[in-house]
Amino acid sequence: MYLKDNKDCMGNLPALALVLFAVFSYAEENVVTLTDENFNNTIKNNSIVMVVFFMPWCAPCKDLLPVFESTAKAAKENHKPYLFGKVNGEESKETFAAESVTRYPTLRLYVEGKSFNYTWERSTDAILTFVKYYSNFSSTELHTLPQLQSVRNQSGLRCILAASNEMTKELFLNVSQLLLLKRFNFYHAPSALVTTVFPSAKSDSILLLKDFDEREVVYAGALEIKEVAEFLLVEMLPVVAAMSEDVFDQVFHPDGRIGVFLVRNRESADAGNYEEVFRKVATKLKSKEYLFIQVDPKEEWGYAVADFLGIDDKATLPFVELIEIKDEPYKYRYTDKLTEDTIITFIEDCKKRQAPRYFNSEEEPRENPGPVYKAVAGTFKREVIDNNHDVVVYFYDSQNLKSSNVSQLFDFLAESLKGNEKLKFVNVDITKNDIAGHVIKNYATIKLFPGTNKTLSYVYEGYFDINGTVTFIGEKASYP
Repeated sequence: MYLKDNKDCMGNLPALALVLFAVFSYAEENVVTLTDENFNNTIKNNSIVMVVFFMPWCAPCKDLLPVFESTAKAAKENHKPYLFGKVNGEESKETFAAESVTRYPTLRLYVEGKSFNYTWERSTDAILTFVKYYSNFSSTELHTLPQLQSVRNQSGLRCILAASNEMTKELFLNVSQLLLLKRFNFYHAPSALVTTVFPSAKSDSILLLKDFDEREVVYAGALEIKEVAEFLLVEMLPVVAAMSEDVFDQVFHPDGRIGVFLVRNRESADAGNYEEVFRKVATKLKSKEYLFIQVDPKEEWGYAVADFLGIDDKATLPFVELIEIKDEPYKYRYTDKLTEDTIITFIEDCKKRQAPRYFNSEEEPRENPGPVYKAVAGTFKREVIDNNHDVVVYFYDSQNLKSSNVSQLFDFLAESLKGNEKLKFVNVDITKNDIAGHVIKNYATIKLFPGTNKTLSYVYEGYFDINGTVTFIGEKASYP
């Protein structure tokens, strides 16, 4: 509805011609330009495609594109069978929408049509390592006792299959190929060989070697991707983990584990006692359902999640906070005496939804002149719901620099339309405010709450430009 007609001279070429164009362009160019017309067929007809989705006005995109170009050049010079492509969001809006691209730039790898989002360092070496890993993943076969002993002496997460027959080995290879867990090294060897070096192993079992907690853990269940993935995801982290990228990935998404956080000052005199109690609870309740994490607000990762957890200078430490990300975040906080029994009872009450929910909120602003009104969790109902205005709300992430571009657009809209007395513009920082009943999945989300029925809300799903947002407001508002 909000798309412009951007067809060029190739717009009427058959699909095969477009694919051939992409292939032959690669012979001359390091990075192929992908468009609405040739994107799907290029992905379909090339085994390995690394794509950057960008906006021409985006500063981080401008920084990344030369790196992406040099990466493609290095791959070409080393005769790697990779295709590198770029998609301009201003010119290929249908592709951006179909691929659900909402962050700029987005790097994504396509292997035989399956996509993997790139979240590693934005450097040539890192990108090439990522492509190599996800396109050539395999398990290493071990044939001798010295090879197994060498794996035992290594560090990191090592996953060894003790296979009694070829069928079991093939099942494991299929499962490990699909898991694509970059933290693990996968190996397979005959059962008799594995059990000689590792007596704890069993025939047709998976032995996981770790550098923490239990050094050897055996999985003897079915070689199904769901079961093996659950086993590895639980065992890849300590019983009580420090905050890290892996913890973030396992907790902060709708299908994640329930995070139980001990928030304490690690340098305080009694920190060791609280940590010991917390470890005993974590050991008792260890499962795929819960992940136990220790956080110090003054440390790097503690600082990164402080806003989401609701930690500020006024917070009294220590406390335990439980977070469950479902359709919306469910947060609970326990601040009384921390013992094994009280923490376990708190967790059980949270599971039954019998504990009071904790809502993070900034303080109400002393001045709020508009035309964009700031709402916090405590004032959201008043600013948005309890009035008969059409209210346009911008939910943003203050920790994401990309939100600033949308903020500028939102401010411009509010200033341009401030003459409409029935239209109100409000913004909310979602990293510092929990708004019950409103699921915000992207760093920049615009919703309209119609004045005549506040039980409804409409999410803007177009591109963040003037024409698209104005059209959206005109279509969804109660008043002209």
